[in-house]
Amino acid sequence: QAVTDVMARRREAYHLEAPQPVEGEDERDSPRSIHEIHAAIPEAFIERGGWDRAPRVSGVELLLPAGLTPRRLLAGGSWRDAQLIPARAEASSDDGLSWEVGPPDRIRARRRVSASTDGCRLQFEHLLDDGDAGMVEWGVEWNLALPGRGSLTAAGSVTTFDGSWIAPFKIEATGELTVRSEAPASEVHLECEPPCRVLAHLVETVVRSESGFEGVIQGLCLLFTPPRGQRRVRITASLAPPRC
Repeated sequence: QAVTDVMARRREAYHLEAPQPVEGEDERDSPRSIHEIHAAIPEAFIERGGWDRAPRVSGVELLLPAGLTPRRLLAGGSWRDAQLIPARAEASSDDGLSWEVGPPDRIRARRRVSASTDGCRLQFEHLLDDGDAGMVEWGVEWNLALPGRGSLTAAGSVTTFDGSWIAPFKIEATGELTVRSEAPASEVHLECEPPCRVLAHLVETVVRSESGFEGVIQGLCLLFTPPRGQRRVRITASLAPPRC
């Protein structure tokens, strides 16, 4: 199942400039299409959204601004462009692949991904080398499909999702968490070593219909941030049986 297939928040033409209503005697009492309805995006959607410049993928390293909060993570911005992209494959074997990733600014990382034989367990190992840049802030981002009801269990508490918006939130240092979704039916268990702080927010796409603008929840973004000074992180993702 495509549990990491999360739609990015793209800027559409109707987000920028709402069209004017059709004027004229013949059209005044006739139904109008969504392209003819004059409307502005409600302020609530603007406050809790942002636009993604890159696809929403999982297991990627990000260089982070100091003092990053869950709300700032939600808004995104130019700092998300500091994703360390694969530079070259280093080695491959039957049990995994290794990459060197980077730049910018001489900052490099080594990423190794291995999978179980049944494909239901992936392990990502990340090693950051920031060279002369000093102790940069970094993290590993995951995006999981959550287009309906579900829950997140971590650090002894449960956050329930019912398909409507909830504010971005933070989970203090945790070594494991579980995300459950009813549609598609899936359960993803994530373990991180060392324990990481997790910043989280729902990924919401704004669409327009005959009834106006609507927010559609597409998924859940999780950003694992290791303790300051920690340069190695291992994240293991398991898709719980029997849903494999």
